[in-house]
Amino acid sequence: MRILSSYGLDEKTFCSLLHHLCVLRNTAAHHSRLWNRKFVITFQLPKKKPAHLWANFFIPLGLSNANRIHNSLILLIHLLQCIEPATQWPARLRSTIDPLDPALLPEMGFPPDWKTRPMWKAVVVS
Repeated sequence: MRILSSYGLDEKTFCSLLHHLCVLRNTAAHHSRLWNRKFVITFQLPKKKPAHLWANFFIPLGLSNANRIHNSLILLIHLLQCIEPATQWPARLRSTIDPLDPALLPEMGFPPDWKTRPMWKAVVVS
């Protein structure tokens, strides 16, 4: 319970997230395509806490992009910021995403207004 409270997630969400991250990690480690993958193993979105994350998730009608990488990245940023508030990983991630062709971003599950969402706005690219 102490681990869960440090991330602000409930047990069901945290366990499903760990399973999903294991699949994501294995996909990347075995050099499989990750950027536009539709994940079969997804995670349960946090229901109530941490409340600040809800403004960042993208859950389109029909859920066609809910199983893409965007929501996974949001939770990865959250976890890393809980572990190390001064982490530069979100900035490095943003500097990788910014120059991409905007036509690719929907394939990654990014919403059209992703740059204006709180978590992405807070990321300062140096």
